[in-house]
Amino acid sequence: SRQIMTFKAFNDMSVLMLYPIISLACFAYFNAAQIEKIEYGLTANNAAAGGGFTNQVATLFGLGVALIVLMYITRQTLFKYKMLDIAVLLLLLIRGLLTFSRGGMVTAIIAILIVMIFPKAKAAWQDSEIKLRNFSVSSILITFSIVFVVFLAINAYTGNYLLYRYQGKTERSIQSGFDKKTDLDQISSGRYKIMISDFEMFVDYPALGVGVGHSVKVREQYGAGSGFHPHLEFSRLLAEHGMPGLVLIVMIFIYPFYKIWHEPNNYRRSIMLLFMIVALASTFHSAMRTMVTPLLFAFAFINYVPTQFDWRAELAIQNKRILRKRKQNELILQQQQE
Repeated sequence: SRQIMTFKAFNDMSVLMLYPIISLACFAYFNAAQIEKIEYGLTANNAAAGGGFTNQVATLFGLGVALIVLMYITRQTLFKYKMLDIAVLLLLLIRGLLTFSRGGMVTAIIAILIVMIFPKAKAAWQDSEIKLRNFSVSSILITFSIVFVVFLAINAYTGNYLLYRYQGKTERSIQSGFDKKTDLDQISSGRYKIMISDFEMFVDYPALGVGVGHSVKVREQYGAGSGFHPHLEFSRLLAEHGMPGLVLIVMIFIYPFYKIWHEPNNYRRSIMLLFMIVALASTFHSAMRTMVTPLLFAFAFINYVPTQFDWRAELAIQNKRILRKRKQNELILQQQQE
């Protein structure tokens, strides 16, 4: 939060973040092209993800989509030509959907939607350099209609399996004509059972939990099967840390949005909101197994400033603040000694 970065530098940083994501998307495309025929089914597709872990790959593709849309919302582009932004956006969106990993893409869509509809700060004087687009209900519907059309096209290409995957269907439910109601555990790929077992651990061991890393060892005792690692960070904190975990949940999942709500600059507010949602929503399907969460959590609270920012004046103010605080501490220490 003490790191200063200009809006222009943030734009440049976003491009640097996109380069490896684009490389990953190209690798996934060419790697999948070498396979004679990819069999699409009702589970995450490693082959379409380039042979990597689908959750992590889809999370990165979703982050890339979110960054490009953020630039559109703020009337900017990441690359010199606007059409290049659109081409990269479509590449990441298509490759992300083909991974059949729902978490990364759903997270990006939710983050974008919230940034679009989140109330704007009233201090208009703060938005002298970058102003956000005003979105009407019709423009929001058009935006998500385009995403829906892309989804339908890819769904047709995969023989309807993409839709089945997002519906949480199984081979048995397909063969039976979807007569039976799909339960939450099936839709969440087993995560619902893991979450419930975490809550039960917290109830049994509320003070300090079952211990760091021990939830996977005792999960079978709670009816969730053996060898299932944590997938939801907030329930893992409760299960493994107990009451200290509850304090951490408030610090990590609640307090940041208080800071976002009181941020007067709309562009900074949008950056913080986008990064925080992607960072925290990723913990609902991969816990802390991706570096995206701590990295974006840190990026969200960088002190982003206008490009024509007076660095020397700001540093002088910070130095005065530090000296004043130091003198106050010395005075308090002197009084205590007397």
